[in-house]
Amino acid sequence: MIGIPGADPERSLVTERRDRPVGWRSRPASGDDDRMGPVLIVIVVVVAIPVGVLMSGAVAAGLLGFLVKDEVDRNHAGSELLETNV
Repeated sequence: MIGIPGADPERSLVTERRDRPVGWRSRPASGDDDRMGPVLIVIVVVVAIPVGVLMSGAVAAGLLGFLVKDEVDRNHAGSELLETNV
């Protein structure tokens, strides 16, 4: 028992653990489980974030182009150049 001399061992908060290792790594490393975190982070950083940025940029560009084309068509109604726009 580790603790204060003369303290009640049943109420002590600090006890020895001989059945398993003490510390932040209480289980043996299996190998595959330790690599899943960094692999997922790399996949998110390399694939998910750039794809999300490109897709949201494409949506914003399409919406902006649609809104600007409608405004220009209204402002320049009757122009012969509007017929060349498709």
